[in-house]
Amino acid sequence: MSRQDVILLVTCAGGDLMPAELLALAPSEWFRYRLVGVDAFPLFSFPARSLLDALHPVPRGGAPGFLEALCRIVEWERVDVVLPGSDEEAFTVARGREALRAHGAAAIVGSPECLARIQAKAATYRALEEADVRVPEHALADTAEKLAEAARRCGHPERTVVVKPRTGRGGRGVAFLCGADPPLRRSEAGPASGASSRERRSPTRSGSRCWMARCC
Repeated sequence: MSRQDVILLVTCAGGDLMPAELLALAPSEWFRYRLVGVDAFPLFSFPARSLLDALHPVPRGGAPGFLEALCRIVEWERVDVVLPGSDEEAFTVARGREALRAHGAAAIVGSPECLARIQAKAATYRALEEADVRVPEHALADTAEKLAEAARRCGHPERTVVVKPRTGRGGRGVAFLCGADPPLRRSEAGPASGASSRERRSPTRSGSRCWMARCC
């Protein structure tokens, strides 16, 4: 079976997860990809560089001029599909889908409203619950006192509780309140946690004033 040629542009090409994302495309039975990357810091040494056929510098995803630069690259490289790799770029690409389409590229991204819901963890959980999708036991808190009470309701100190800002990405501000249950292995906690298996970190240092406590 012959494969269709597709020119795919990925943003945030220097991101840590980009190599795995690009490698997953290689064995496709339907498409043969030419991979174009853009990044605000297009260093030659980042992990995904060797997997890209072309690399272009762009402003940061939320900065003025990002969409305009992206449209120029789309036209120059004859890009078929744009896949954003960070939250800021996803929002800009979502708002600029028509501009990208005018230059010949489709964007793999939801609407700005959908992205805002996904970024807000509490809203995401509510939407999933309304769709009869099971979500972890959780509670919301907007003060340190309410956070402590929410953690107790989730079973702490007998159970380990994950504390995270209600909005955010990339594991920023996430903390583990380790309980008496078996400690989380680093592979379970995820590389973004940056915590050892029994480390305790204070969520009040994250800079967030609104948290979500979630049971492990």
